[in-house]
Order: sequence, then structure tokens, then C-alpha cells
Amino acid sequence: MLQSFFSANRRLCRLIEDALPRHFVRSFNRMFTQTAARYVNGSRGAAVVDIGAGRECHFLPFLAGDAAPVLIGVDIDEDEIRLNGDLAMRLVGDVAHGWMLAPASADFLISRSVVEHIHDNRAYFANAAAALRPGGYFINLFPGRYAPFALVNRLLPDALARRVLYFFHPHFRDPCGFKPYYDRCYYSAIRQMLEENGMEVVELELRYYQSLYCDFFVPLYLVSLGYDYLMYLLGVRNLASQILLVARKKAAG
Repeated sequence: MLQSFFSANRRLCRLIEDALPRHFVRSFNRMFTQTAARYVNGSRGAAVVDIGAGRECHFLPFLAGDAAPVLIGVDIDEDEIRLNGDLAMRLVGDVAHGWMLAPASADFLISRSVVEHIHDNRAYFANAAAALRPGGYFINLFPGRYAPFALVNRLLPDALARRVLYFFHPHFRDPCGFKPYYDRCYYSAIRQMLEENGMEVVELELRYYQSLYCDFFVPLYLVSLGYDYLMYLLGVRNLASQILLVARKKAAG
């Protein structure tokens, strides 16, 4: 009965969402795959490293047939990456510590929903910069540290946070299984880490719409939506709920 109540509320929230500006509610997961593919397609035979590759490379279906990249997967979970048949090479390890890529060996480092799970992003960004060739691209999609759902996630014990999330959103069970840290996952910190490691921002997209976490109860959704839309209008970058970043390693000198 309770799940039926949640479903009815979700249907109402979908109707509200359909009336909102497309730019505000656009899917960043879709934008990520298309953006990653667009850059890789422009560089035939590139060495492409999928960070947190898991069981599949999300951008692979969008690659052109003549792009012919060399796909290298990195993941901390050996059981997951073993199932990924898209990869030419599989590497198991922690991208913050115990980095396994040779210096200046990659043309692209790409990740989706990984940065928030890394416990030391300063080390990750430094390692990424070292692994990229000059002119190489660093493409990441990740949630913002100060989004309301991220604040709740950090305030609650990890096991309880998962239980609450899975109760209201059972469909998140598989993709949301790792502990989040949100270390430096906000605009000004990201920009500083890029500058420290000789990388420059090429593209930056910020999402503020995260009220779908509240779609099980319309009144709560509307309160959350009011906050999201205000932050969107004000353009408060450090309070973005999701960040799509494309950075490039500067040439030496």
C-alpha cells in the first residue's frame, strides 16, 4: 500500500517535471555519454581510460565505428571489472593511492559517478594529470558535495543512508552501492585542483535539479524544487547538485 502511495506521488511529480524548463531538468547522464563520445570520436585510436569502469563502459555505444579507441578500465572492485567485456586491458586499484598508469600514457581519463566515492581527490587529480599526455582530456560527471541529498547522505551513518535510499528508491540499489565521501566535490575546489595540476576547464555544466530524490511525496518535492530552482536562477556554483567537467592538460612550458 505504501509503495502504491509513493507511485501515485511519483506520477504527479512527473507531470510537474514535464512543465519545467528543459535546460533545468535535462539528463546529465545522457549528456555525459554524448560529451565523452564527442571528444573520443575526434581522436582516432586514442588511449581511453575508463575510471571506475565496472561492468560496462557507458559511453561506448555512442562511439563512432572509426574511432577505434584502446579502452583501458580501472576499478577498485575486481569482481565487477572482470565482467566488462569492452576493455582491452583491466587494471584493479585505488586511483587515489597505488596508481597504476604510466606517466603521459593516456589521451583520455573518463569517469561517471566515481569522483564522489574517492576519499582523496587531491591525489586523484594529481595522478590523473600525471597519466595524461599534454593536450589529453579529463572528463568527469559527479554529484556536488553541498547538494541536499549529499548533505543527508553524509549526516547519516552509511548503512542507514543506504537503507533509507533503497526504501524510497529501490531502483538505486545496484548503482549506489559504494560509500560516498564527496571529497572536494564542489566547483571552487575542483577548479583549484585543476589549476594545481596544470589542467584547464574546457567545458563545465552544472545541474541544480535534484528534487527527484523527494518524488515519493509531492509536498516535499515542491519544497525541494523551490530550493533547486532558486539556486539555478542564482547560479550558485558551489551548491550545484551535479557537475559535468571537461578539462584539458596544458602543454609543457
